[in-house]
Amino acid sequence: MAAAPDAEPDTGPDTGPDTGPGAGPGAAPVISFRGATKVFAGPRGGVRAVDDVDLDVRAGEITGVIGYSGAGKSTLVRMINALELPTAGTVTVAGRETGALGERGLRALRADVGMIFQQFNLFSSRTVAGNVGYPLRIAGWSRERRKARVAELLRFVGIADKARQFPAQLSGGQKQRVGIARALATSPGILLADEATSALDPETTQDVLALLRRVNAELGTTIVVITHEMEVVSSICDTVAVMEQGRVIEHGPVYDVFADPREPATRRFVHSVLRDRPSAETLARLREHFPGRIVTVRVRADPGTRSALSDVLTAHATERGVRSTIVYGGIRELADKPLGSITFELAGPDDAVDALVADLRRHTPVEEAADRGDPTEEAG
Repeated sequence: MAAAPDAEPDTGPDTGPDTGPGAGPGAAPVISFRGATKVFAGPRGGVRAVDDVDLDVRAGEITGVIGYSGAGKSTLVRMINALELPTAGTVTVAGRETGALGERGLRALRADVGMIFQQFNLFSSRTVAGNVGYPLRIAGWSRERRKARVAELLRFVGIADKARQFPAQLSGGQKQRVGIARALATSPGILLADEATSALDPETTQDVLALLRRVNAELGTTIVVITHEMEVVSSICDTVAVMEQGRVIEHGPVYDVFADPREPATRRFVHSVLRDRPSAETLARLREHFPGRIVTVRVRADPGTRSALSDVLTAHATERGVRSTIVYGGIRELADKPLGSITFELAGPDDAVDALVADLRRHTPVEEAADRGDPTEEAG
């Protein structure tokens, strides 16, 4: 059994060049896709797993890549560490175009890109310390240097007391902490997380996400998170790219993409997180108790808009005899700003309700439920 790492002052692991956390809009991209395409041969012709993607990831950011199964997310991330090379176009990582590198260059690039996995991918026959130290052993580090580095990393991820244990003795969250420590062993500037929380329960997921935020904030590591869970993106990401059928269909700051999704796939993802609008079944139940007009009003970050909405509702209730009743809704904090919607029943004379809806639309998007009781449809 491997010896436990020696104790050292807890200064946090060194990650090499300081890119700086949260580098901001002016930061240069550390990862760039330009017309990147990956085609796999198949029995019925080529399959475009990634199709003509243009995408930049800036140094020091946490970028989420989301999409339903088969959207091309995992192939995209494997193109970052050059496990897959583009069929067409280019992928440039830390100034190196992957398709132009020889074997030696590819090894150097992969040493600067750490990766954590959904199923942890730990060696069952090695201790925690042995798993974390394995990449250092391959890199030719001496035994004493490996011991010191492993101790440093295990303290950083919060499992220094598990050094002598084997993976079978650990919980899922502990295994993923081992995976994160191992991915950080060689001080990579980039960390890839491929569905890294999908096998974890919600509480453990939040613990692991908090650790990834710490890796980014304290070490300045650029992180790319591949996930089908919008909750993961909303919790830790600065920017998000939405994939569908191999293409990036939307990309930008998380709040902007969530607050104003343009594509149907993005809207479905957003609604799955916010749960702020009634389904068709819920709407039918609401109609049994609220016979007036049912409208859904978006709530966004602008304080002036929220104030205006309140003023509009109050004015119409007072001056035109329209009663507004909240019947459904959900608002959450995203990037320290509110996001969600509120569904109202508006009851009163038809012309007064029409005027109220028109006033609301001057301040924010409004969706009105169709009379036949279908799910809410865009009405302006």
